[in-house]
Amino acid sequence: MPYPNRGRDGAGRFVKAQGCPKTEDTAEPVGIDAVPEELQAPEKLDVGPKDDSDDPQKLTIIAEREHRQVKLAMRVQKLRYTTVTLWERGDQYKLRLQRAIAERASLVKKMNMERERVERVEEAEQIAQAEKYELEEELRAAEERAERAEELAEEAEWALNMEVEEMGIELRAAEGRAGQAERAERLAREERDQLEAGRKAAVEQMRRAEEAEKFEKGEKAIIKELYMKAVEAIDSARGAESAAKAEVERMEEELRSAEERAKKAEEAEEAATANMARVAEELKRAEERVEEVESTDLAMRAQEAEEKATEAHSQMMRYWLALTKERRTVQFLREEIANGEPTVGIAQGPEYCDPLPDRGF
Repeated sequence: MPYPNRGRDGAGRFVKAQGCPKTEDTAEPVGIDAVPEELQAPEKLDVGPKDDSDDPQKLTIIAEREHRQVKLAMRVQKLRYTTVTLWERGDQYKLRLQRAIAERASLVKKMNMERERVERVEEAEQIAQAEKYELEEELRAAEERAERAEELAEEAEWALNMEVEEMGIELRAAEGRAGQAERAERLAREERDQLEAGRKAAVEQMRRAEEAEKFEKGEKAIIKELYMKAVEAIDSARGAESAAKAEVERMEEELRSAEERAKKAEEAEEAATANMARVAEELKRAEERVEEVESTDLAMRAQEAEEKATEAHSQMMRYWLALTKERRTVQFLREEIANGEPTVGIAQGPEYCDPLPDRGF
């Protein structure tokens, strides 16, 4: 024992063993206000007035044990505070880790939604390209049909013109033959007037002339009918030409609408490209944030904090057991001093210690 004639009070100050104040006059120790009541040193027992026969060595032992008790209480309080701090830090790390995981899941979900949206845009773009290709094919087919219709109309018009020219030639020939028949009839009449004797021959000739006239009239009617048919064919050709022009106009309108749809598809493609670029940028930022979260290794830090908190709690329990043991030792020494009877022994172990307070957080 280094200082046999000196001791420490409840606040850790050095005092002489013979000059220690009595239990009822001892003030509350200072410097341990943060220590809870269950961790503070027990009050000194009132052993009555001391006589001059008290053993200074026992008083020194009691003072040293009280000082050790106060130091253990302060150390336990510090360990409790450290344990609470580590637990809170571990809870914060867990909360940050959960938030980071939730944020990562949200970013992954958003990324999947954007990918689905990009896929839908690509499908719409493919459909628009297919429609554009089909419309171009239809337009080319319509242009070919219009060209064929124009060629057929030109051929029909040329054939009709040729037929009209031929019919005109035939009509002029028929008119010439009709004039010849009229002249023959006139000659026959003159011959009938002049040749009364040859009446039978003249009648026969007149009959032939009448037959020829009938034939000429029938041929003229046939020519007129052919001319009317030619006129109708020309009208039908003109109708076909107007229908072909209407078909061409309709095809041009479809071409304009197809160009408008293609323009809209190109605009949608540009918007989809911009959206894909924006999604790629957001995905890049999300990946950077995920890498940053993974680089911080919050899970490892939380696990280390848990281990530190557990270790501090175990150390606090060991100090708590030691403090309880010291309290009981001091109490037994006081009883020995008060009764003048030596104690058999000091109980040890957790079953003889004060209960450790539950975790209040």
